Amino acid sequence: ANKLMDCMGDPQVVFEADENTLRQTGILNKRQLRNIVENHDMVLAETIINNCRTLGISIMTKADTCYPDRAKYFDDAPIVLYYKGTPERKKRAVGIVGARRCTQETKKQVIKITSQYVSKGYSIISGMAKGIDSEAHKGTLRAKGKTIAVLGSGLDNIFPKENTNLYKEILENKGLIISEYKPNIEPCSSRFLERNRIVSGLSIGVLVVEAGHRSGTSVTASLAQKQGKKVFVIPHEINDKHGVGTNRLIRKGAILITKTKEIIDEFEFLKYKEIQEYETKINEKIKAKIK
Repeated sequence: ANKLMDCMGDPQVVFEADENTLRQTGILNKRQLRNIVENHDMVLAETIINNCRTLGISIMTKADTCYPDRAKYFDDAPIVLYYKGTPERKKRAVGIVGARRCTQETKKQVIKITSQYVSKGYSIISGMAKGIDSEAHKGTLRAKGKTIAVLGSGLDNIFPKENTNLYKEILENKGLIISEYKPNIEPCSSRFLERNRIVSGLSIGVLVVEAGHRSGTSVTASLAQKQGKKVFVIPHEINDKHGVGTNRLIRKGAILITKTKEIIDEFEFLKYKEIQEYETKINEKIKAKIK
């Protein structure tokens, strides 16, 4: 889908293209071409749009100016994002992820860390799951900052249900809640893993606070590294089961940090580097079109 978008320039052009036009791009195999042609259903698209209007959900595509710049360039970036709240394309944002079952001490760490980020003008991104994710959002709100929640379900399916008030607070405080899934889509484990790439994709870097032996947090960290993002980790004692995953990430090359300032200093460098890379990509696209 992303290659088609790059080739044809606009989701509407892709949607309205006939079978022969799509074939001529040379991008699709026979199965992909058949799937697109067979699912070319304007009625379904209009039904989704009407459902979104009823539920107060907005829609953005990669062709829209409100689509986050940072998310446009990783390989499997969503063509469409559904959202509630206030999008900001260029504000610096840090992803904070960790275990669902976390210690009280770790929760305190997260609250302290988020308040320090907010004081430096950063937004905080997480997945609104139990544990570290929720604490990251709550800490940001407490510090009067902006937080972004990426859901693994449709925006009308809040998960976990206990975070319904948190969901409302994020919106009341000019935050943003987004998903690549249309309304009525239920949460499930595979969708949680898929949304992790958006958490890392929207961030200039990811901080892993706590992760056990088998943790989706480690998946987020791996995705961030593939996207060229820095991954920072708070170390744990070697016998602490809550830190097995974080210590493993350090062994695999994640950056060990002992205080928040170390990450902020690194992100100040990333901000400059990121601007240069973004401008380079834009220039390359302009040159390609001129040719």
